[in-house]
Amino acid sequence: MNKDFIATIRKDCPRYQDWINVLGTNEVVLKSPVPHLASAPGIPEAPLFEMDLTALSGEQRGRLISHLSQRFQVPEQEVERDLDRVGCPILDTDVTVTVYHPQKWF
Repeated sequence: MNKDFIATIRKDCPRYQDWINVLGTNEVVLKSPVPHLASAPGIPEAPLFEMDLTALSGEQRGRLISHLSQRFQVPEQEVERDLDRVGCPILDTDVTVTVYHPQKWF
């Protein structure tokens, strides 16, 4: 697990309170500091980051599964089964990304 790429959600983002409620923090670890064009539920195509799900605690992961299940009306068992394969995208416009130890990556 690499903790060199951190996304901090903007306080004016509509999903800010969800992050606090679900993750207990306004920061998450990313897989990469570079967004990629992709789609997500309700988003046809946008630059997205990928949350590093391996960096979540068991409690955070459980709350994330429950939240995604409720938000997208999908059974929790299905979210739990597919989360690692599907991932959890983050809109690039919602966050500020910090790269620690940039000399390792750029």
